[in-house]
Amino acid sequence: MGKPVILIGSICSRKTTVAEIISNKLDTPQCSIDDVRFDYYKEMGFSKEQQERIRQKDGFKGVYTY
Repeated sequence: MGKPVILIGSICSRKTTVAEIISNKLDTPQCSIDDVRFDYYKEMGFSKEQQERIRQKDGFKGVYTY
């Protein structure tokens, strides 16, 4: 296996989409932060339920701030 490729960018900047394309082209596994982030967020007191309440009330900007 070659060197890892790490994509860095803001939320909703299509990193996962680009990573899937690269992963397919290079025939290498992919791990998205989307798949593992909630375990880290929980350690900081993050709540999916609270996120959903904020999303319903304030939309994406509120969730981003949360």
